[in-house]
Amino acid sequence: EGFSAGLERREIGKEFGITPSGDKEGPQGVRVQTRKEFLDLLTPLWPLLTELFGEEPEIPKVVQLAFGMPEGSLEADFEGRPDLRPGTEYHIDGRGRIPNDFALLVGIALSAPPPQSKSWGALAVFPRSHRNQEFLKAYPTFNGLVAERKDLGMPVHVELHPGDVVLAHSLLAHRRAENWSEAVRYQVYFRLRPKRASKDKAWQAGVPADPFAALPGLKRRLNSETANEAAIDSSEEPKK
Repeated sequence: EGFSAGLERREIGKEFGITPSGDKEGPQGVRVQTRKEFLDLLTPLWPLLTELFGEEPEIPKVVQLAFGMPEGSLEADFEGRPDLRPGTEYHIDGRGRIPNDFALLVGIALSAPPPQSKSWGALAVFPRSHRNQEFLKAYPTFNGLVAERKDLGMPVHVELHPGDVVLAHSLLAHRRAENWSEAVRYQVYFRLRPKRASKDKAWQAGVPADPFAALPGLKRRLNSETANEAAIDSSEEPKK
């Protein structure tokens, strides 16, 4: 929370080490060079991330500082207004490339959603889109054409408070929700991949046909849970 408060008081500029390429995320974010204070946010997650990747993650060279500015004017009565955009407004990170050279999006909240707000600039995700093979196959062809995109329905707004974490698959379709509140929303994002990715050009082999091919630890967890559920269902079947 101390870092969060410090970030809100700072002007985003040279002190954050903006990447030389000027790779900005539109008007709502900027990518900056990784610093110790950013990596410190990942420290409590390192054991879990290592388990999911099957090895330690590669330390990212850049991080994204995302901020959602209020949409309305000071005079407007916008508090409590929802985000009513259609289910065709979304993107998958990577500018149309699938796979997109990372495996997990890790977001850490630096601010809290205002009370009673229905849309506060949060991460909004389209569940299971990363497992929709037909959608993923077609996505690169309509990446920049909103009118031709598949309607994925209404997204789920991820409600996070300072220090809360969201882990999302790299191919999960998402967007930043509109911010119909009086508060600026702040979040830091890490795009992570396993350490082997720096030397193994085939580390993404199998993706997207197998969306968890680059996450062997997560794949083992899912397979174990599926097996346990099957065993429970079998034990509950009436005996003949």
